[in-house]
Amino acid sequence: MRAPPRPLVLLCVVVAAALAAYLPCLSFDWAYDDGRFVAGNGHLDGMAAAPWRAFDPGTTTMDGAEPGMWRPLRTLSFALDRALFGTAPGPAHLASVLLHGVATGLVFALGMTVGMDDLAAAAGAAIFALHPAQAEAVAWVSARGDLLPAVLLLAAVLVHLRRRGGGGAWTAVLCGLAFLAKESAVVAPLLLFAADLAAGGRARLRERWRTWLPSAGVLAALVAVRAAVLSLSGVPADQGEGLGLGAAGTALEIPGMFGWYAWRFLLPSPGVFDLQALPALVLLPLVLVGLLDAALALRRPEETGRRSRVRGGVLLWALAALLPVTILQVLFPLKILVADRFLYLALAGPALAAGAAAGSLGPGAARAAFAGSALLLLATAPARDRWASDEALWGDTLARTPGNARALHGLAHALEAKDGVRSLSLYRAAVEAEPGNAPAWFRKGLLEERTALGAEDTPTRTGMGLRAVESLHRAIRLWLEGEREGRERGLVEARLARAALLASLGEEAPAAVEAMAGYDLWTAAAPPERERLLPRVAALRRWARERGRTELLARLGGEGGL
Repeated sequence: MRAPPRPLVLLCVVVAAALAAYLPCLSFDWAYDDGRFVAGNGHLDGMAAAPWRAFDPGTTTMDGAEPGMWRPLRTLSFALDRALFGTAPGPAHLASVLLHGVATGLVFALGMTVGMDDLAAAAGAAIFALHPAQAEAVAWVSARGDLLPAVLLLAAVLVHLRRRGGGGAWTAVLCGLAFLAKESAVVAPLLLFAADLAAGGRARLRERWRTWLPSAGVLAALVAVRAAVLSLSGVPADQGEGLGLGAAGTALEIPGMFGWYAWRFLLPSPGVFDLQALPALVLLPLVLVGLLDAALALRRPEETGRRSRVRGGVLLWALAALLPVTILQVLFPLKILVADRFLYLALAGPALAAGAAAGSLGPGAARAAFAGSALLLLATAPARDRWASDEALWGDTLARTPGNARALHGLAHALEAKDGVRSLSLYRAAVEAEPGNAPAWFRKGLLEERTALGAEDTPTRTGMGLRAVESLHRAIRLWLEGEREGRERGLVEARLARAALLASLGEEAPAAVEAMAGYDLWTAAAPPERERLLPRVAALRRWARERGRTELLARLGGEGGL
């Protein structure tokens, strides 16, 4: 019996390595935004049978508060998970791990298609699969918006390279689907350019540039559709406040972001979740060298060989893939300067470049790079395991950045149910570290309310109740001073909770004012939110009835009311 060809064996090995590295994720819980996008998102129920509902921006999150993150294909993938497996996190994690395996196989195929040796392509694919910067995208279910477009764009590029005429409609369809998974896929024509450069240099670019046009046309149309959908949903054109850097700051920040991503690739480490630090400008020269190398690959004669073309093409791939999260992020920001998940697709470029560099030194060096990529697991395992739960994520972040307000808040929230004393202590530390953190004040107030109601002695009950009133007041004031007051779901409960606390402390006049403010917000909330907070509204109605406040009771929708 004939042995299978070596490329097929290497393909199976790198895909198996990608899957094995992330199999522990199948036992992970939901973490961070998974509650909003997946686990607690009631809009996903029945969506698999009515997939057009995924195109409604209000279905993106449980409360419809993030219509600007309109990614219908990602939302639909979550709905399919829900339809097949319910709300268990394991199958959702499995879907992400399988997507990572597919992406790894496509990276190997891309390396082979642009002319790399099979060992060199395998080394590059293994680095892509096992690099710790990939952990965030693979181990966090909500980051599927980075996995899906990566798989679709890699497939689109391979169809473009392997089919006569550039794949035409098939390439355009795959690019369009990638855009519906995440808008950063708008960079697809630049990826086609980079792949053609790697595969054939200037001659291929001259021959094939027209084949990019269908994909560019589809993406342009989808950009217009997205803008129209968001406009109808009332999302402002700028979708954010910007980074507030000014022209000079922006000029430095954009290349600085590229430098940070170069640092993340060259110095593999577990990293810090959503690190908001000045990017690593010290490695910016490496980025400039990469740009220069890609430019020279266009200038060099064809006879200089494929190594120059491959190196220039895959480095240009990395730079092109990062454009949406650098230049566009400054213009339409998510207020996150850099994040590992943004590197997922881009990392295919430097990973293949590293494999090509090893291959240029001979089969022995390529074999060593392929085998040595397994060492990346030493950093990947802790980066992966931090996503096991909210407690693990924020505990790890706090250990790496002591005093970080966001980590203090996140860990406090994760511990609320099992360790209220420690949770309250962490909330206090969070608001001391960041006094303007309205959600932290809100959660602190709710926990203080719970502690007050559970206290057996009157002094403790009164003292903790007063603290809760003040905490909720700070949260309400901060939300009202901000620009997102109507979209903060906590504002409704903060008003209602503060009214109940004031009433229990005998402050009837302020309680009535807060009760009406909270009730008005409650009536305007989405049905799931109204149902969740109905017990608080009912308690305020009982209080008004007991005090004989018939006018207030009517205003609260009770007797004689709506």
